[in-house]
Amino acid sequence: MRAPLNLVLLLLALPPVGCLDRGQTRPYANPPLSKEHLDTIRQRVYSIVAKPTIFEQAFFTGTFAGKETRFQMTNIEIGRIRSESGKIIPCSPIGMDQMKPVYVNFPIGEFPVQVAIAKRNGDERVAFGRILFSGAPIAKWEMARNAEQAPLPVYDTMAYYYPVDGGEGLFIDSVANQAFTALSNKNPDFWLTAMEAETDKHYRNTWDFNVFEFHGHNMVIFSSGWGDGRYTSYIGWDSSGRPCQLLTDFELFDWLHER
Repeated sequence: MRAPLNLVLLLLALPPVGCLDRGQTRPYANPPLSKEHLDTIRQRVYSIVAKPTIFEQAFFTGTFAGKETRFQMTNIEIGRIRSESGKIIPCSPIGMDQMKPVYVNFPIGEFPVQVAIAKRNGDERVAFGRILFSGAPIAKWEMARNAEQAPLPVYDTMAYYYPVDGGEGLFIDSVANQAFTALSNKNPDFWLTAMEAETDKHYRNTWDFNVFEFHGHNMVIFSSGWGDGRYTSYIGWDSSGRPCQLLTDFELFDWLHER
């Protein structure tokens, strides 16, 4: 894992990040397995130009080498996020009210959120979560940052992260985040409903997700790889200079030294 940069700006004095054991997704008993049908997507295979190539390859159905073993990859569309302002926040539930959006103006509308599921010996993990603003191939990846942070190369030994303590990551629009914070401040049980009760309804074999709708807004929640830690997000740009993906890497694949 790379060293975090500017943690004061990034974490904004958030609580310390805890750590679950590898293979554990939650610190309490797992809920019953959901029997709902999942929307499996077979991504059209195309020639990949931008590195790290695994960011796109992981969404092709097939077998790929991870940090410790080989995974069979499956691409699942778990719902659609509402981009109200074009200012998207990739974060975890911990301290989400204090997190700042990515500096980019993303398209406005509703867009699919997809997860690349890495399967191994009956175990399933979310390797990557992404918002797909368009299906265009990526011409360039950029490390996601807020407007106050300086650009960093994708392969830099330093990186911007968001903290996970509870095994969940999410995407939310900045306007929706403000609304969710206001509702949670009025009723703490509202937060628990989104993060536990509703998410538990979609529990799969060692991962879960939830498209939580509230007062005309929504956010998309999903498990974070092996569990807790600090995870980096990336912006994918197409050849015309338009942002076409926002992706969070949960570090199942060791791509940093494979250029």
